[in-house]
Amino acid sequence: MVEIERRKYKRVTFDGLATLRSPQKEIIRSEVIDLSLKGVLLDIDHIEESESANFTLEIELDDSTKITMQLELKHKEGGHAGFTCTQIDIDSMTHLRRLVELNMGSSELLDRELEELIR
Repeated sequence: MVEIERRKYKRVTFDGLATLRSPQKEIIRSEVIDLSLKGVLLDIDHIEESESANFTLEIELDDSTKITMQLELKHKEGGHAGFTCTQIDIDSMTHLRRLVELNMGSSELLDRELEELIR
């Protein structure tokens, strides 16, 4: 049986580190595997399955630029955890949009995803 791709948002590979703050304020260092306008997949050693809401993620792009978003845990398999973005500020969204656009190679495809995001 062929599995149909259900993602609405294109994921792009991103090689970088992130800091994840749990609902209990525990700081967890992790590696970003990929990200999209609506979520992120992290390589993470330990995370409690019961901790599903209110994570804060920071991805440092350089010394003065970072992406900060609020997340909800969607799934965990092995050492990977997938999160959905529940809130992001305008500056972080601008940086994320540019990062995704550069990796997608098509601003038109990204514009379609942005339209889907605001529906």
